[in-house]
Amino acid sequence: SGVFFHAGGRLSIGGGYISDNRIGVDIDMDHSDVISDTVIIGSSPIYQAVVDAIGYSASQYPATSFCDDDDVDSPLVGVRLDSYHSGSLFGATGSYLKNVTFSGFGTGSCAGSSALHVDDEDIRYFDTRNRIEDVRVLDDSPRINLCGGEKQVAIRDIDGSLFDEPGFIVSDSDAIRAHPECAAIPDTCAAFCPHICLRTMTVMVPSYYDRETLTLQVTGTTSDGQTISPISVQDFQNKAMFLPQQDSSQGRLFVTLPSGGSYHGAFFMDGNPVWPHYADLAYEDEVDNCGPDFASFQIEQLIPDQCDSLIRNGDFESGTTDYWWHAGLFGIEIANEGSGSSKSLLAPNPVDGGGRHVGPGHYLDTRCIEEGYTYTISAMVKLVDTITGGLYQCNL
Repeated sequence: SGVFFHAGGRLSIGGGYISDNRIGVDIDMDHSDVISDTVIIGSSPIYQAVVDAIGYSASQYPATSFCDDDDVDSPLVGVRLDSYHSGSLFGATGSYLKNVTFSGFGTGSCAGSSALHVDDEDIRYFDTRNRIEDVRVLDDSPRINLCGGEKQVAIRDIDGSLFDEPGFIVSDSDAIRAHPECAAIPDTCAAFCPHICLRTMTVMVPSYYDRETLTLQVTGTTSDGQTISPISVQDFQNKAMFLPQQDSSQGRLFVTLPSGGSYHGAFFMDGNPVWPHYADLAYEDEVDNCGPDFASFQIEQLIPDQCDSLIRNGDFESGTTDYWWHAGLFGIEIANEGSGSSKSLLAPNPVDGGGRHVGPGHYLDTRCIEEGYTYTISAMVKLVDTITGGLYQCNL
């Protein structure tokens, strides 16, 4: 990369000439960066002349040529955008390109090159507040290429400098292309949606669902009454889960739709309707967004099979920790002894760690909880000294 922004935030380039790099500016797991008044060139005539003069040896190690005839995955990129942990962490507001000029990504460059690109590495939340303004492409360079990238890219073209009218550039996928006026951009895996504003609602669910198995299907209408194309959203995050049963590791489904609309969602697994015990909703782009909140966003709640007991798998006779989570880093497991049953839940607490925050947790089916009622939850707890194995004597 010519410039590599990584895991920092609020970094900027003001002016300058960035030329002849595999990636001009690589924004990697970063947020709120600004690139302004900058010229970015993929393959310049001067550099190409040097490569041509070297001849065959230009592709030998260490290669001088960017393009390898045997490697179809060697495109040049002007600016590579990326997703980030969330839309509010550290005050994130998306990155901004203003008065940036691109060239050298078309004829004579490597196959698949483009001014803008998004890859599929470490997918999280692609911020709808990523935006461009006064951006120019001086030659036949492709403006964007989203092939092989994330399924939920949304980049706001504030002034229409790339596609002649303001709107959003989105992934051409059924996970985000909802507005009926979005049109595919040929050979780019992208679509352009003119004169709209997109907002993102995050739907948080338990993480014991394997990623890309639980699907949220959304239908509805835009603020002016147009029926959207139904979208199907999953937890597309592809980074390995860290302690998946830890209580802070919930799954997240990012639902990006035209602002001001009215929408209805329903969960499915293997084509069958399901309810994931809870679904917590929050706007991912609360600050500095481009338009109003949704008029409504409702998720269908199936009739529960039972509400007699709020605690599921409370006797652990299943031999699994299903429905149970833990706080802290030390996990949970099944023990072959119990009170009134043959099994129990063990929350290990090593000698060199732990504290009052460590222990098991359980998510309740929110359909079974009604306002105005009092619910009593009881448990039998055995507290054992990790070193001696003896029982603690509690004074509670």
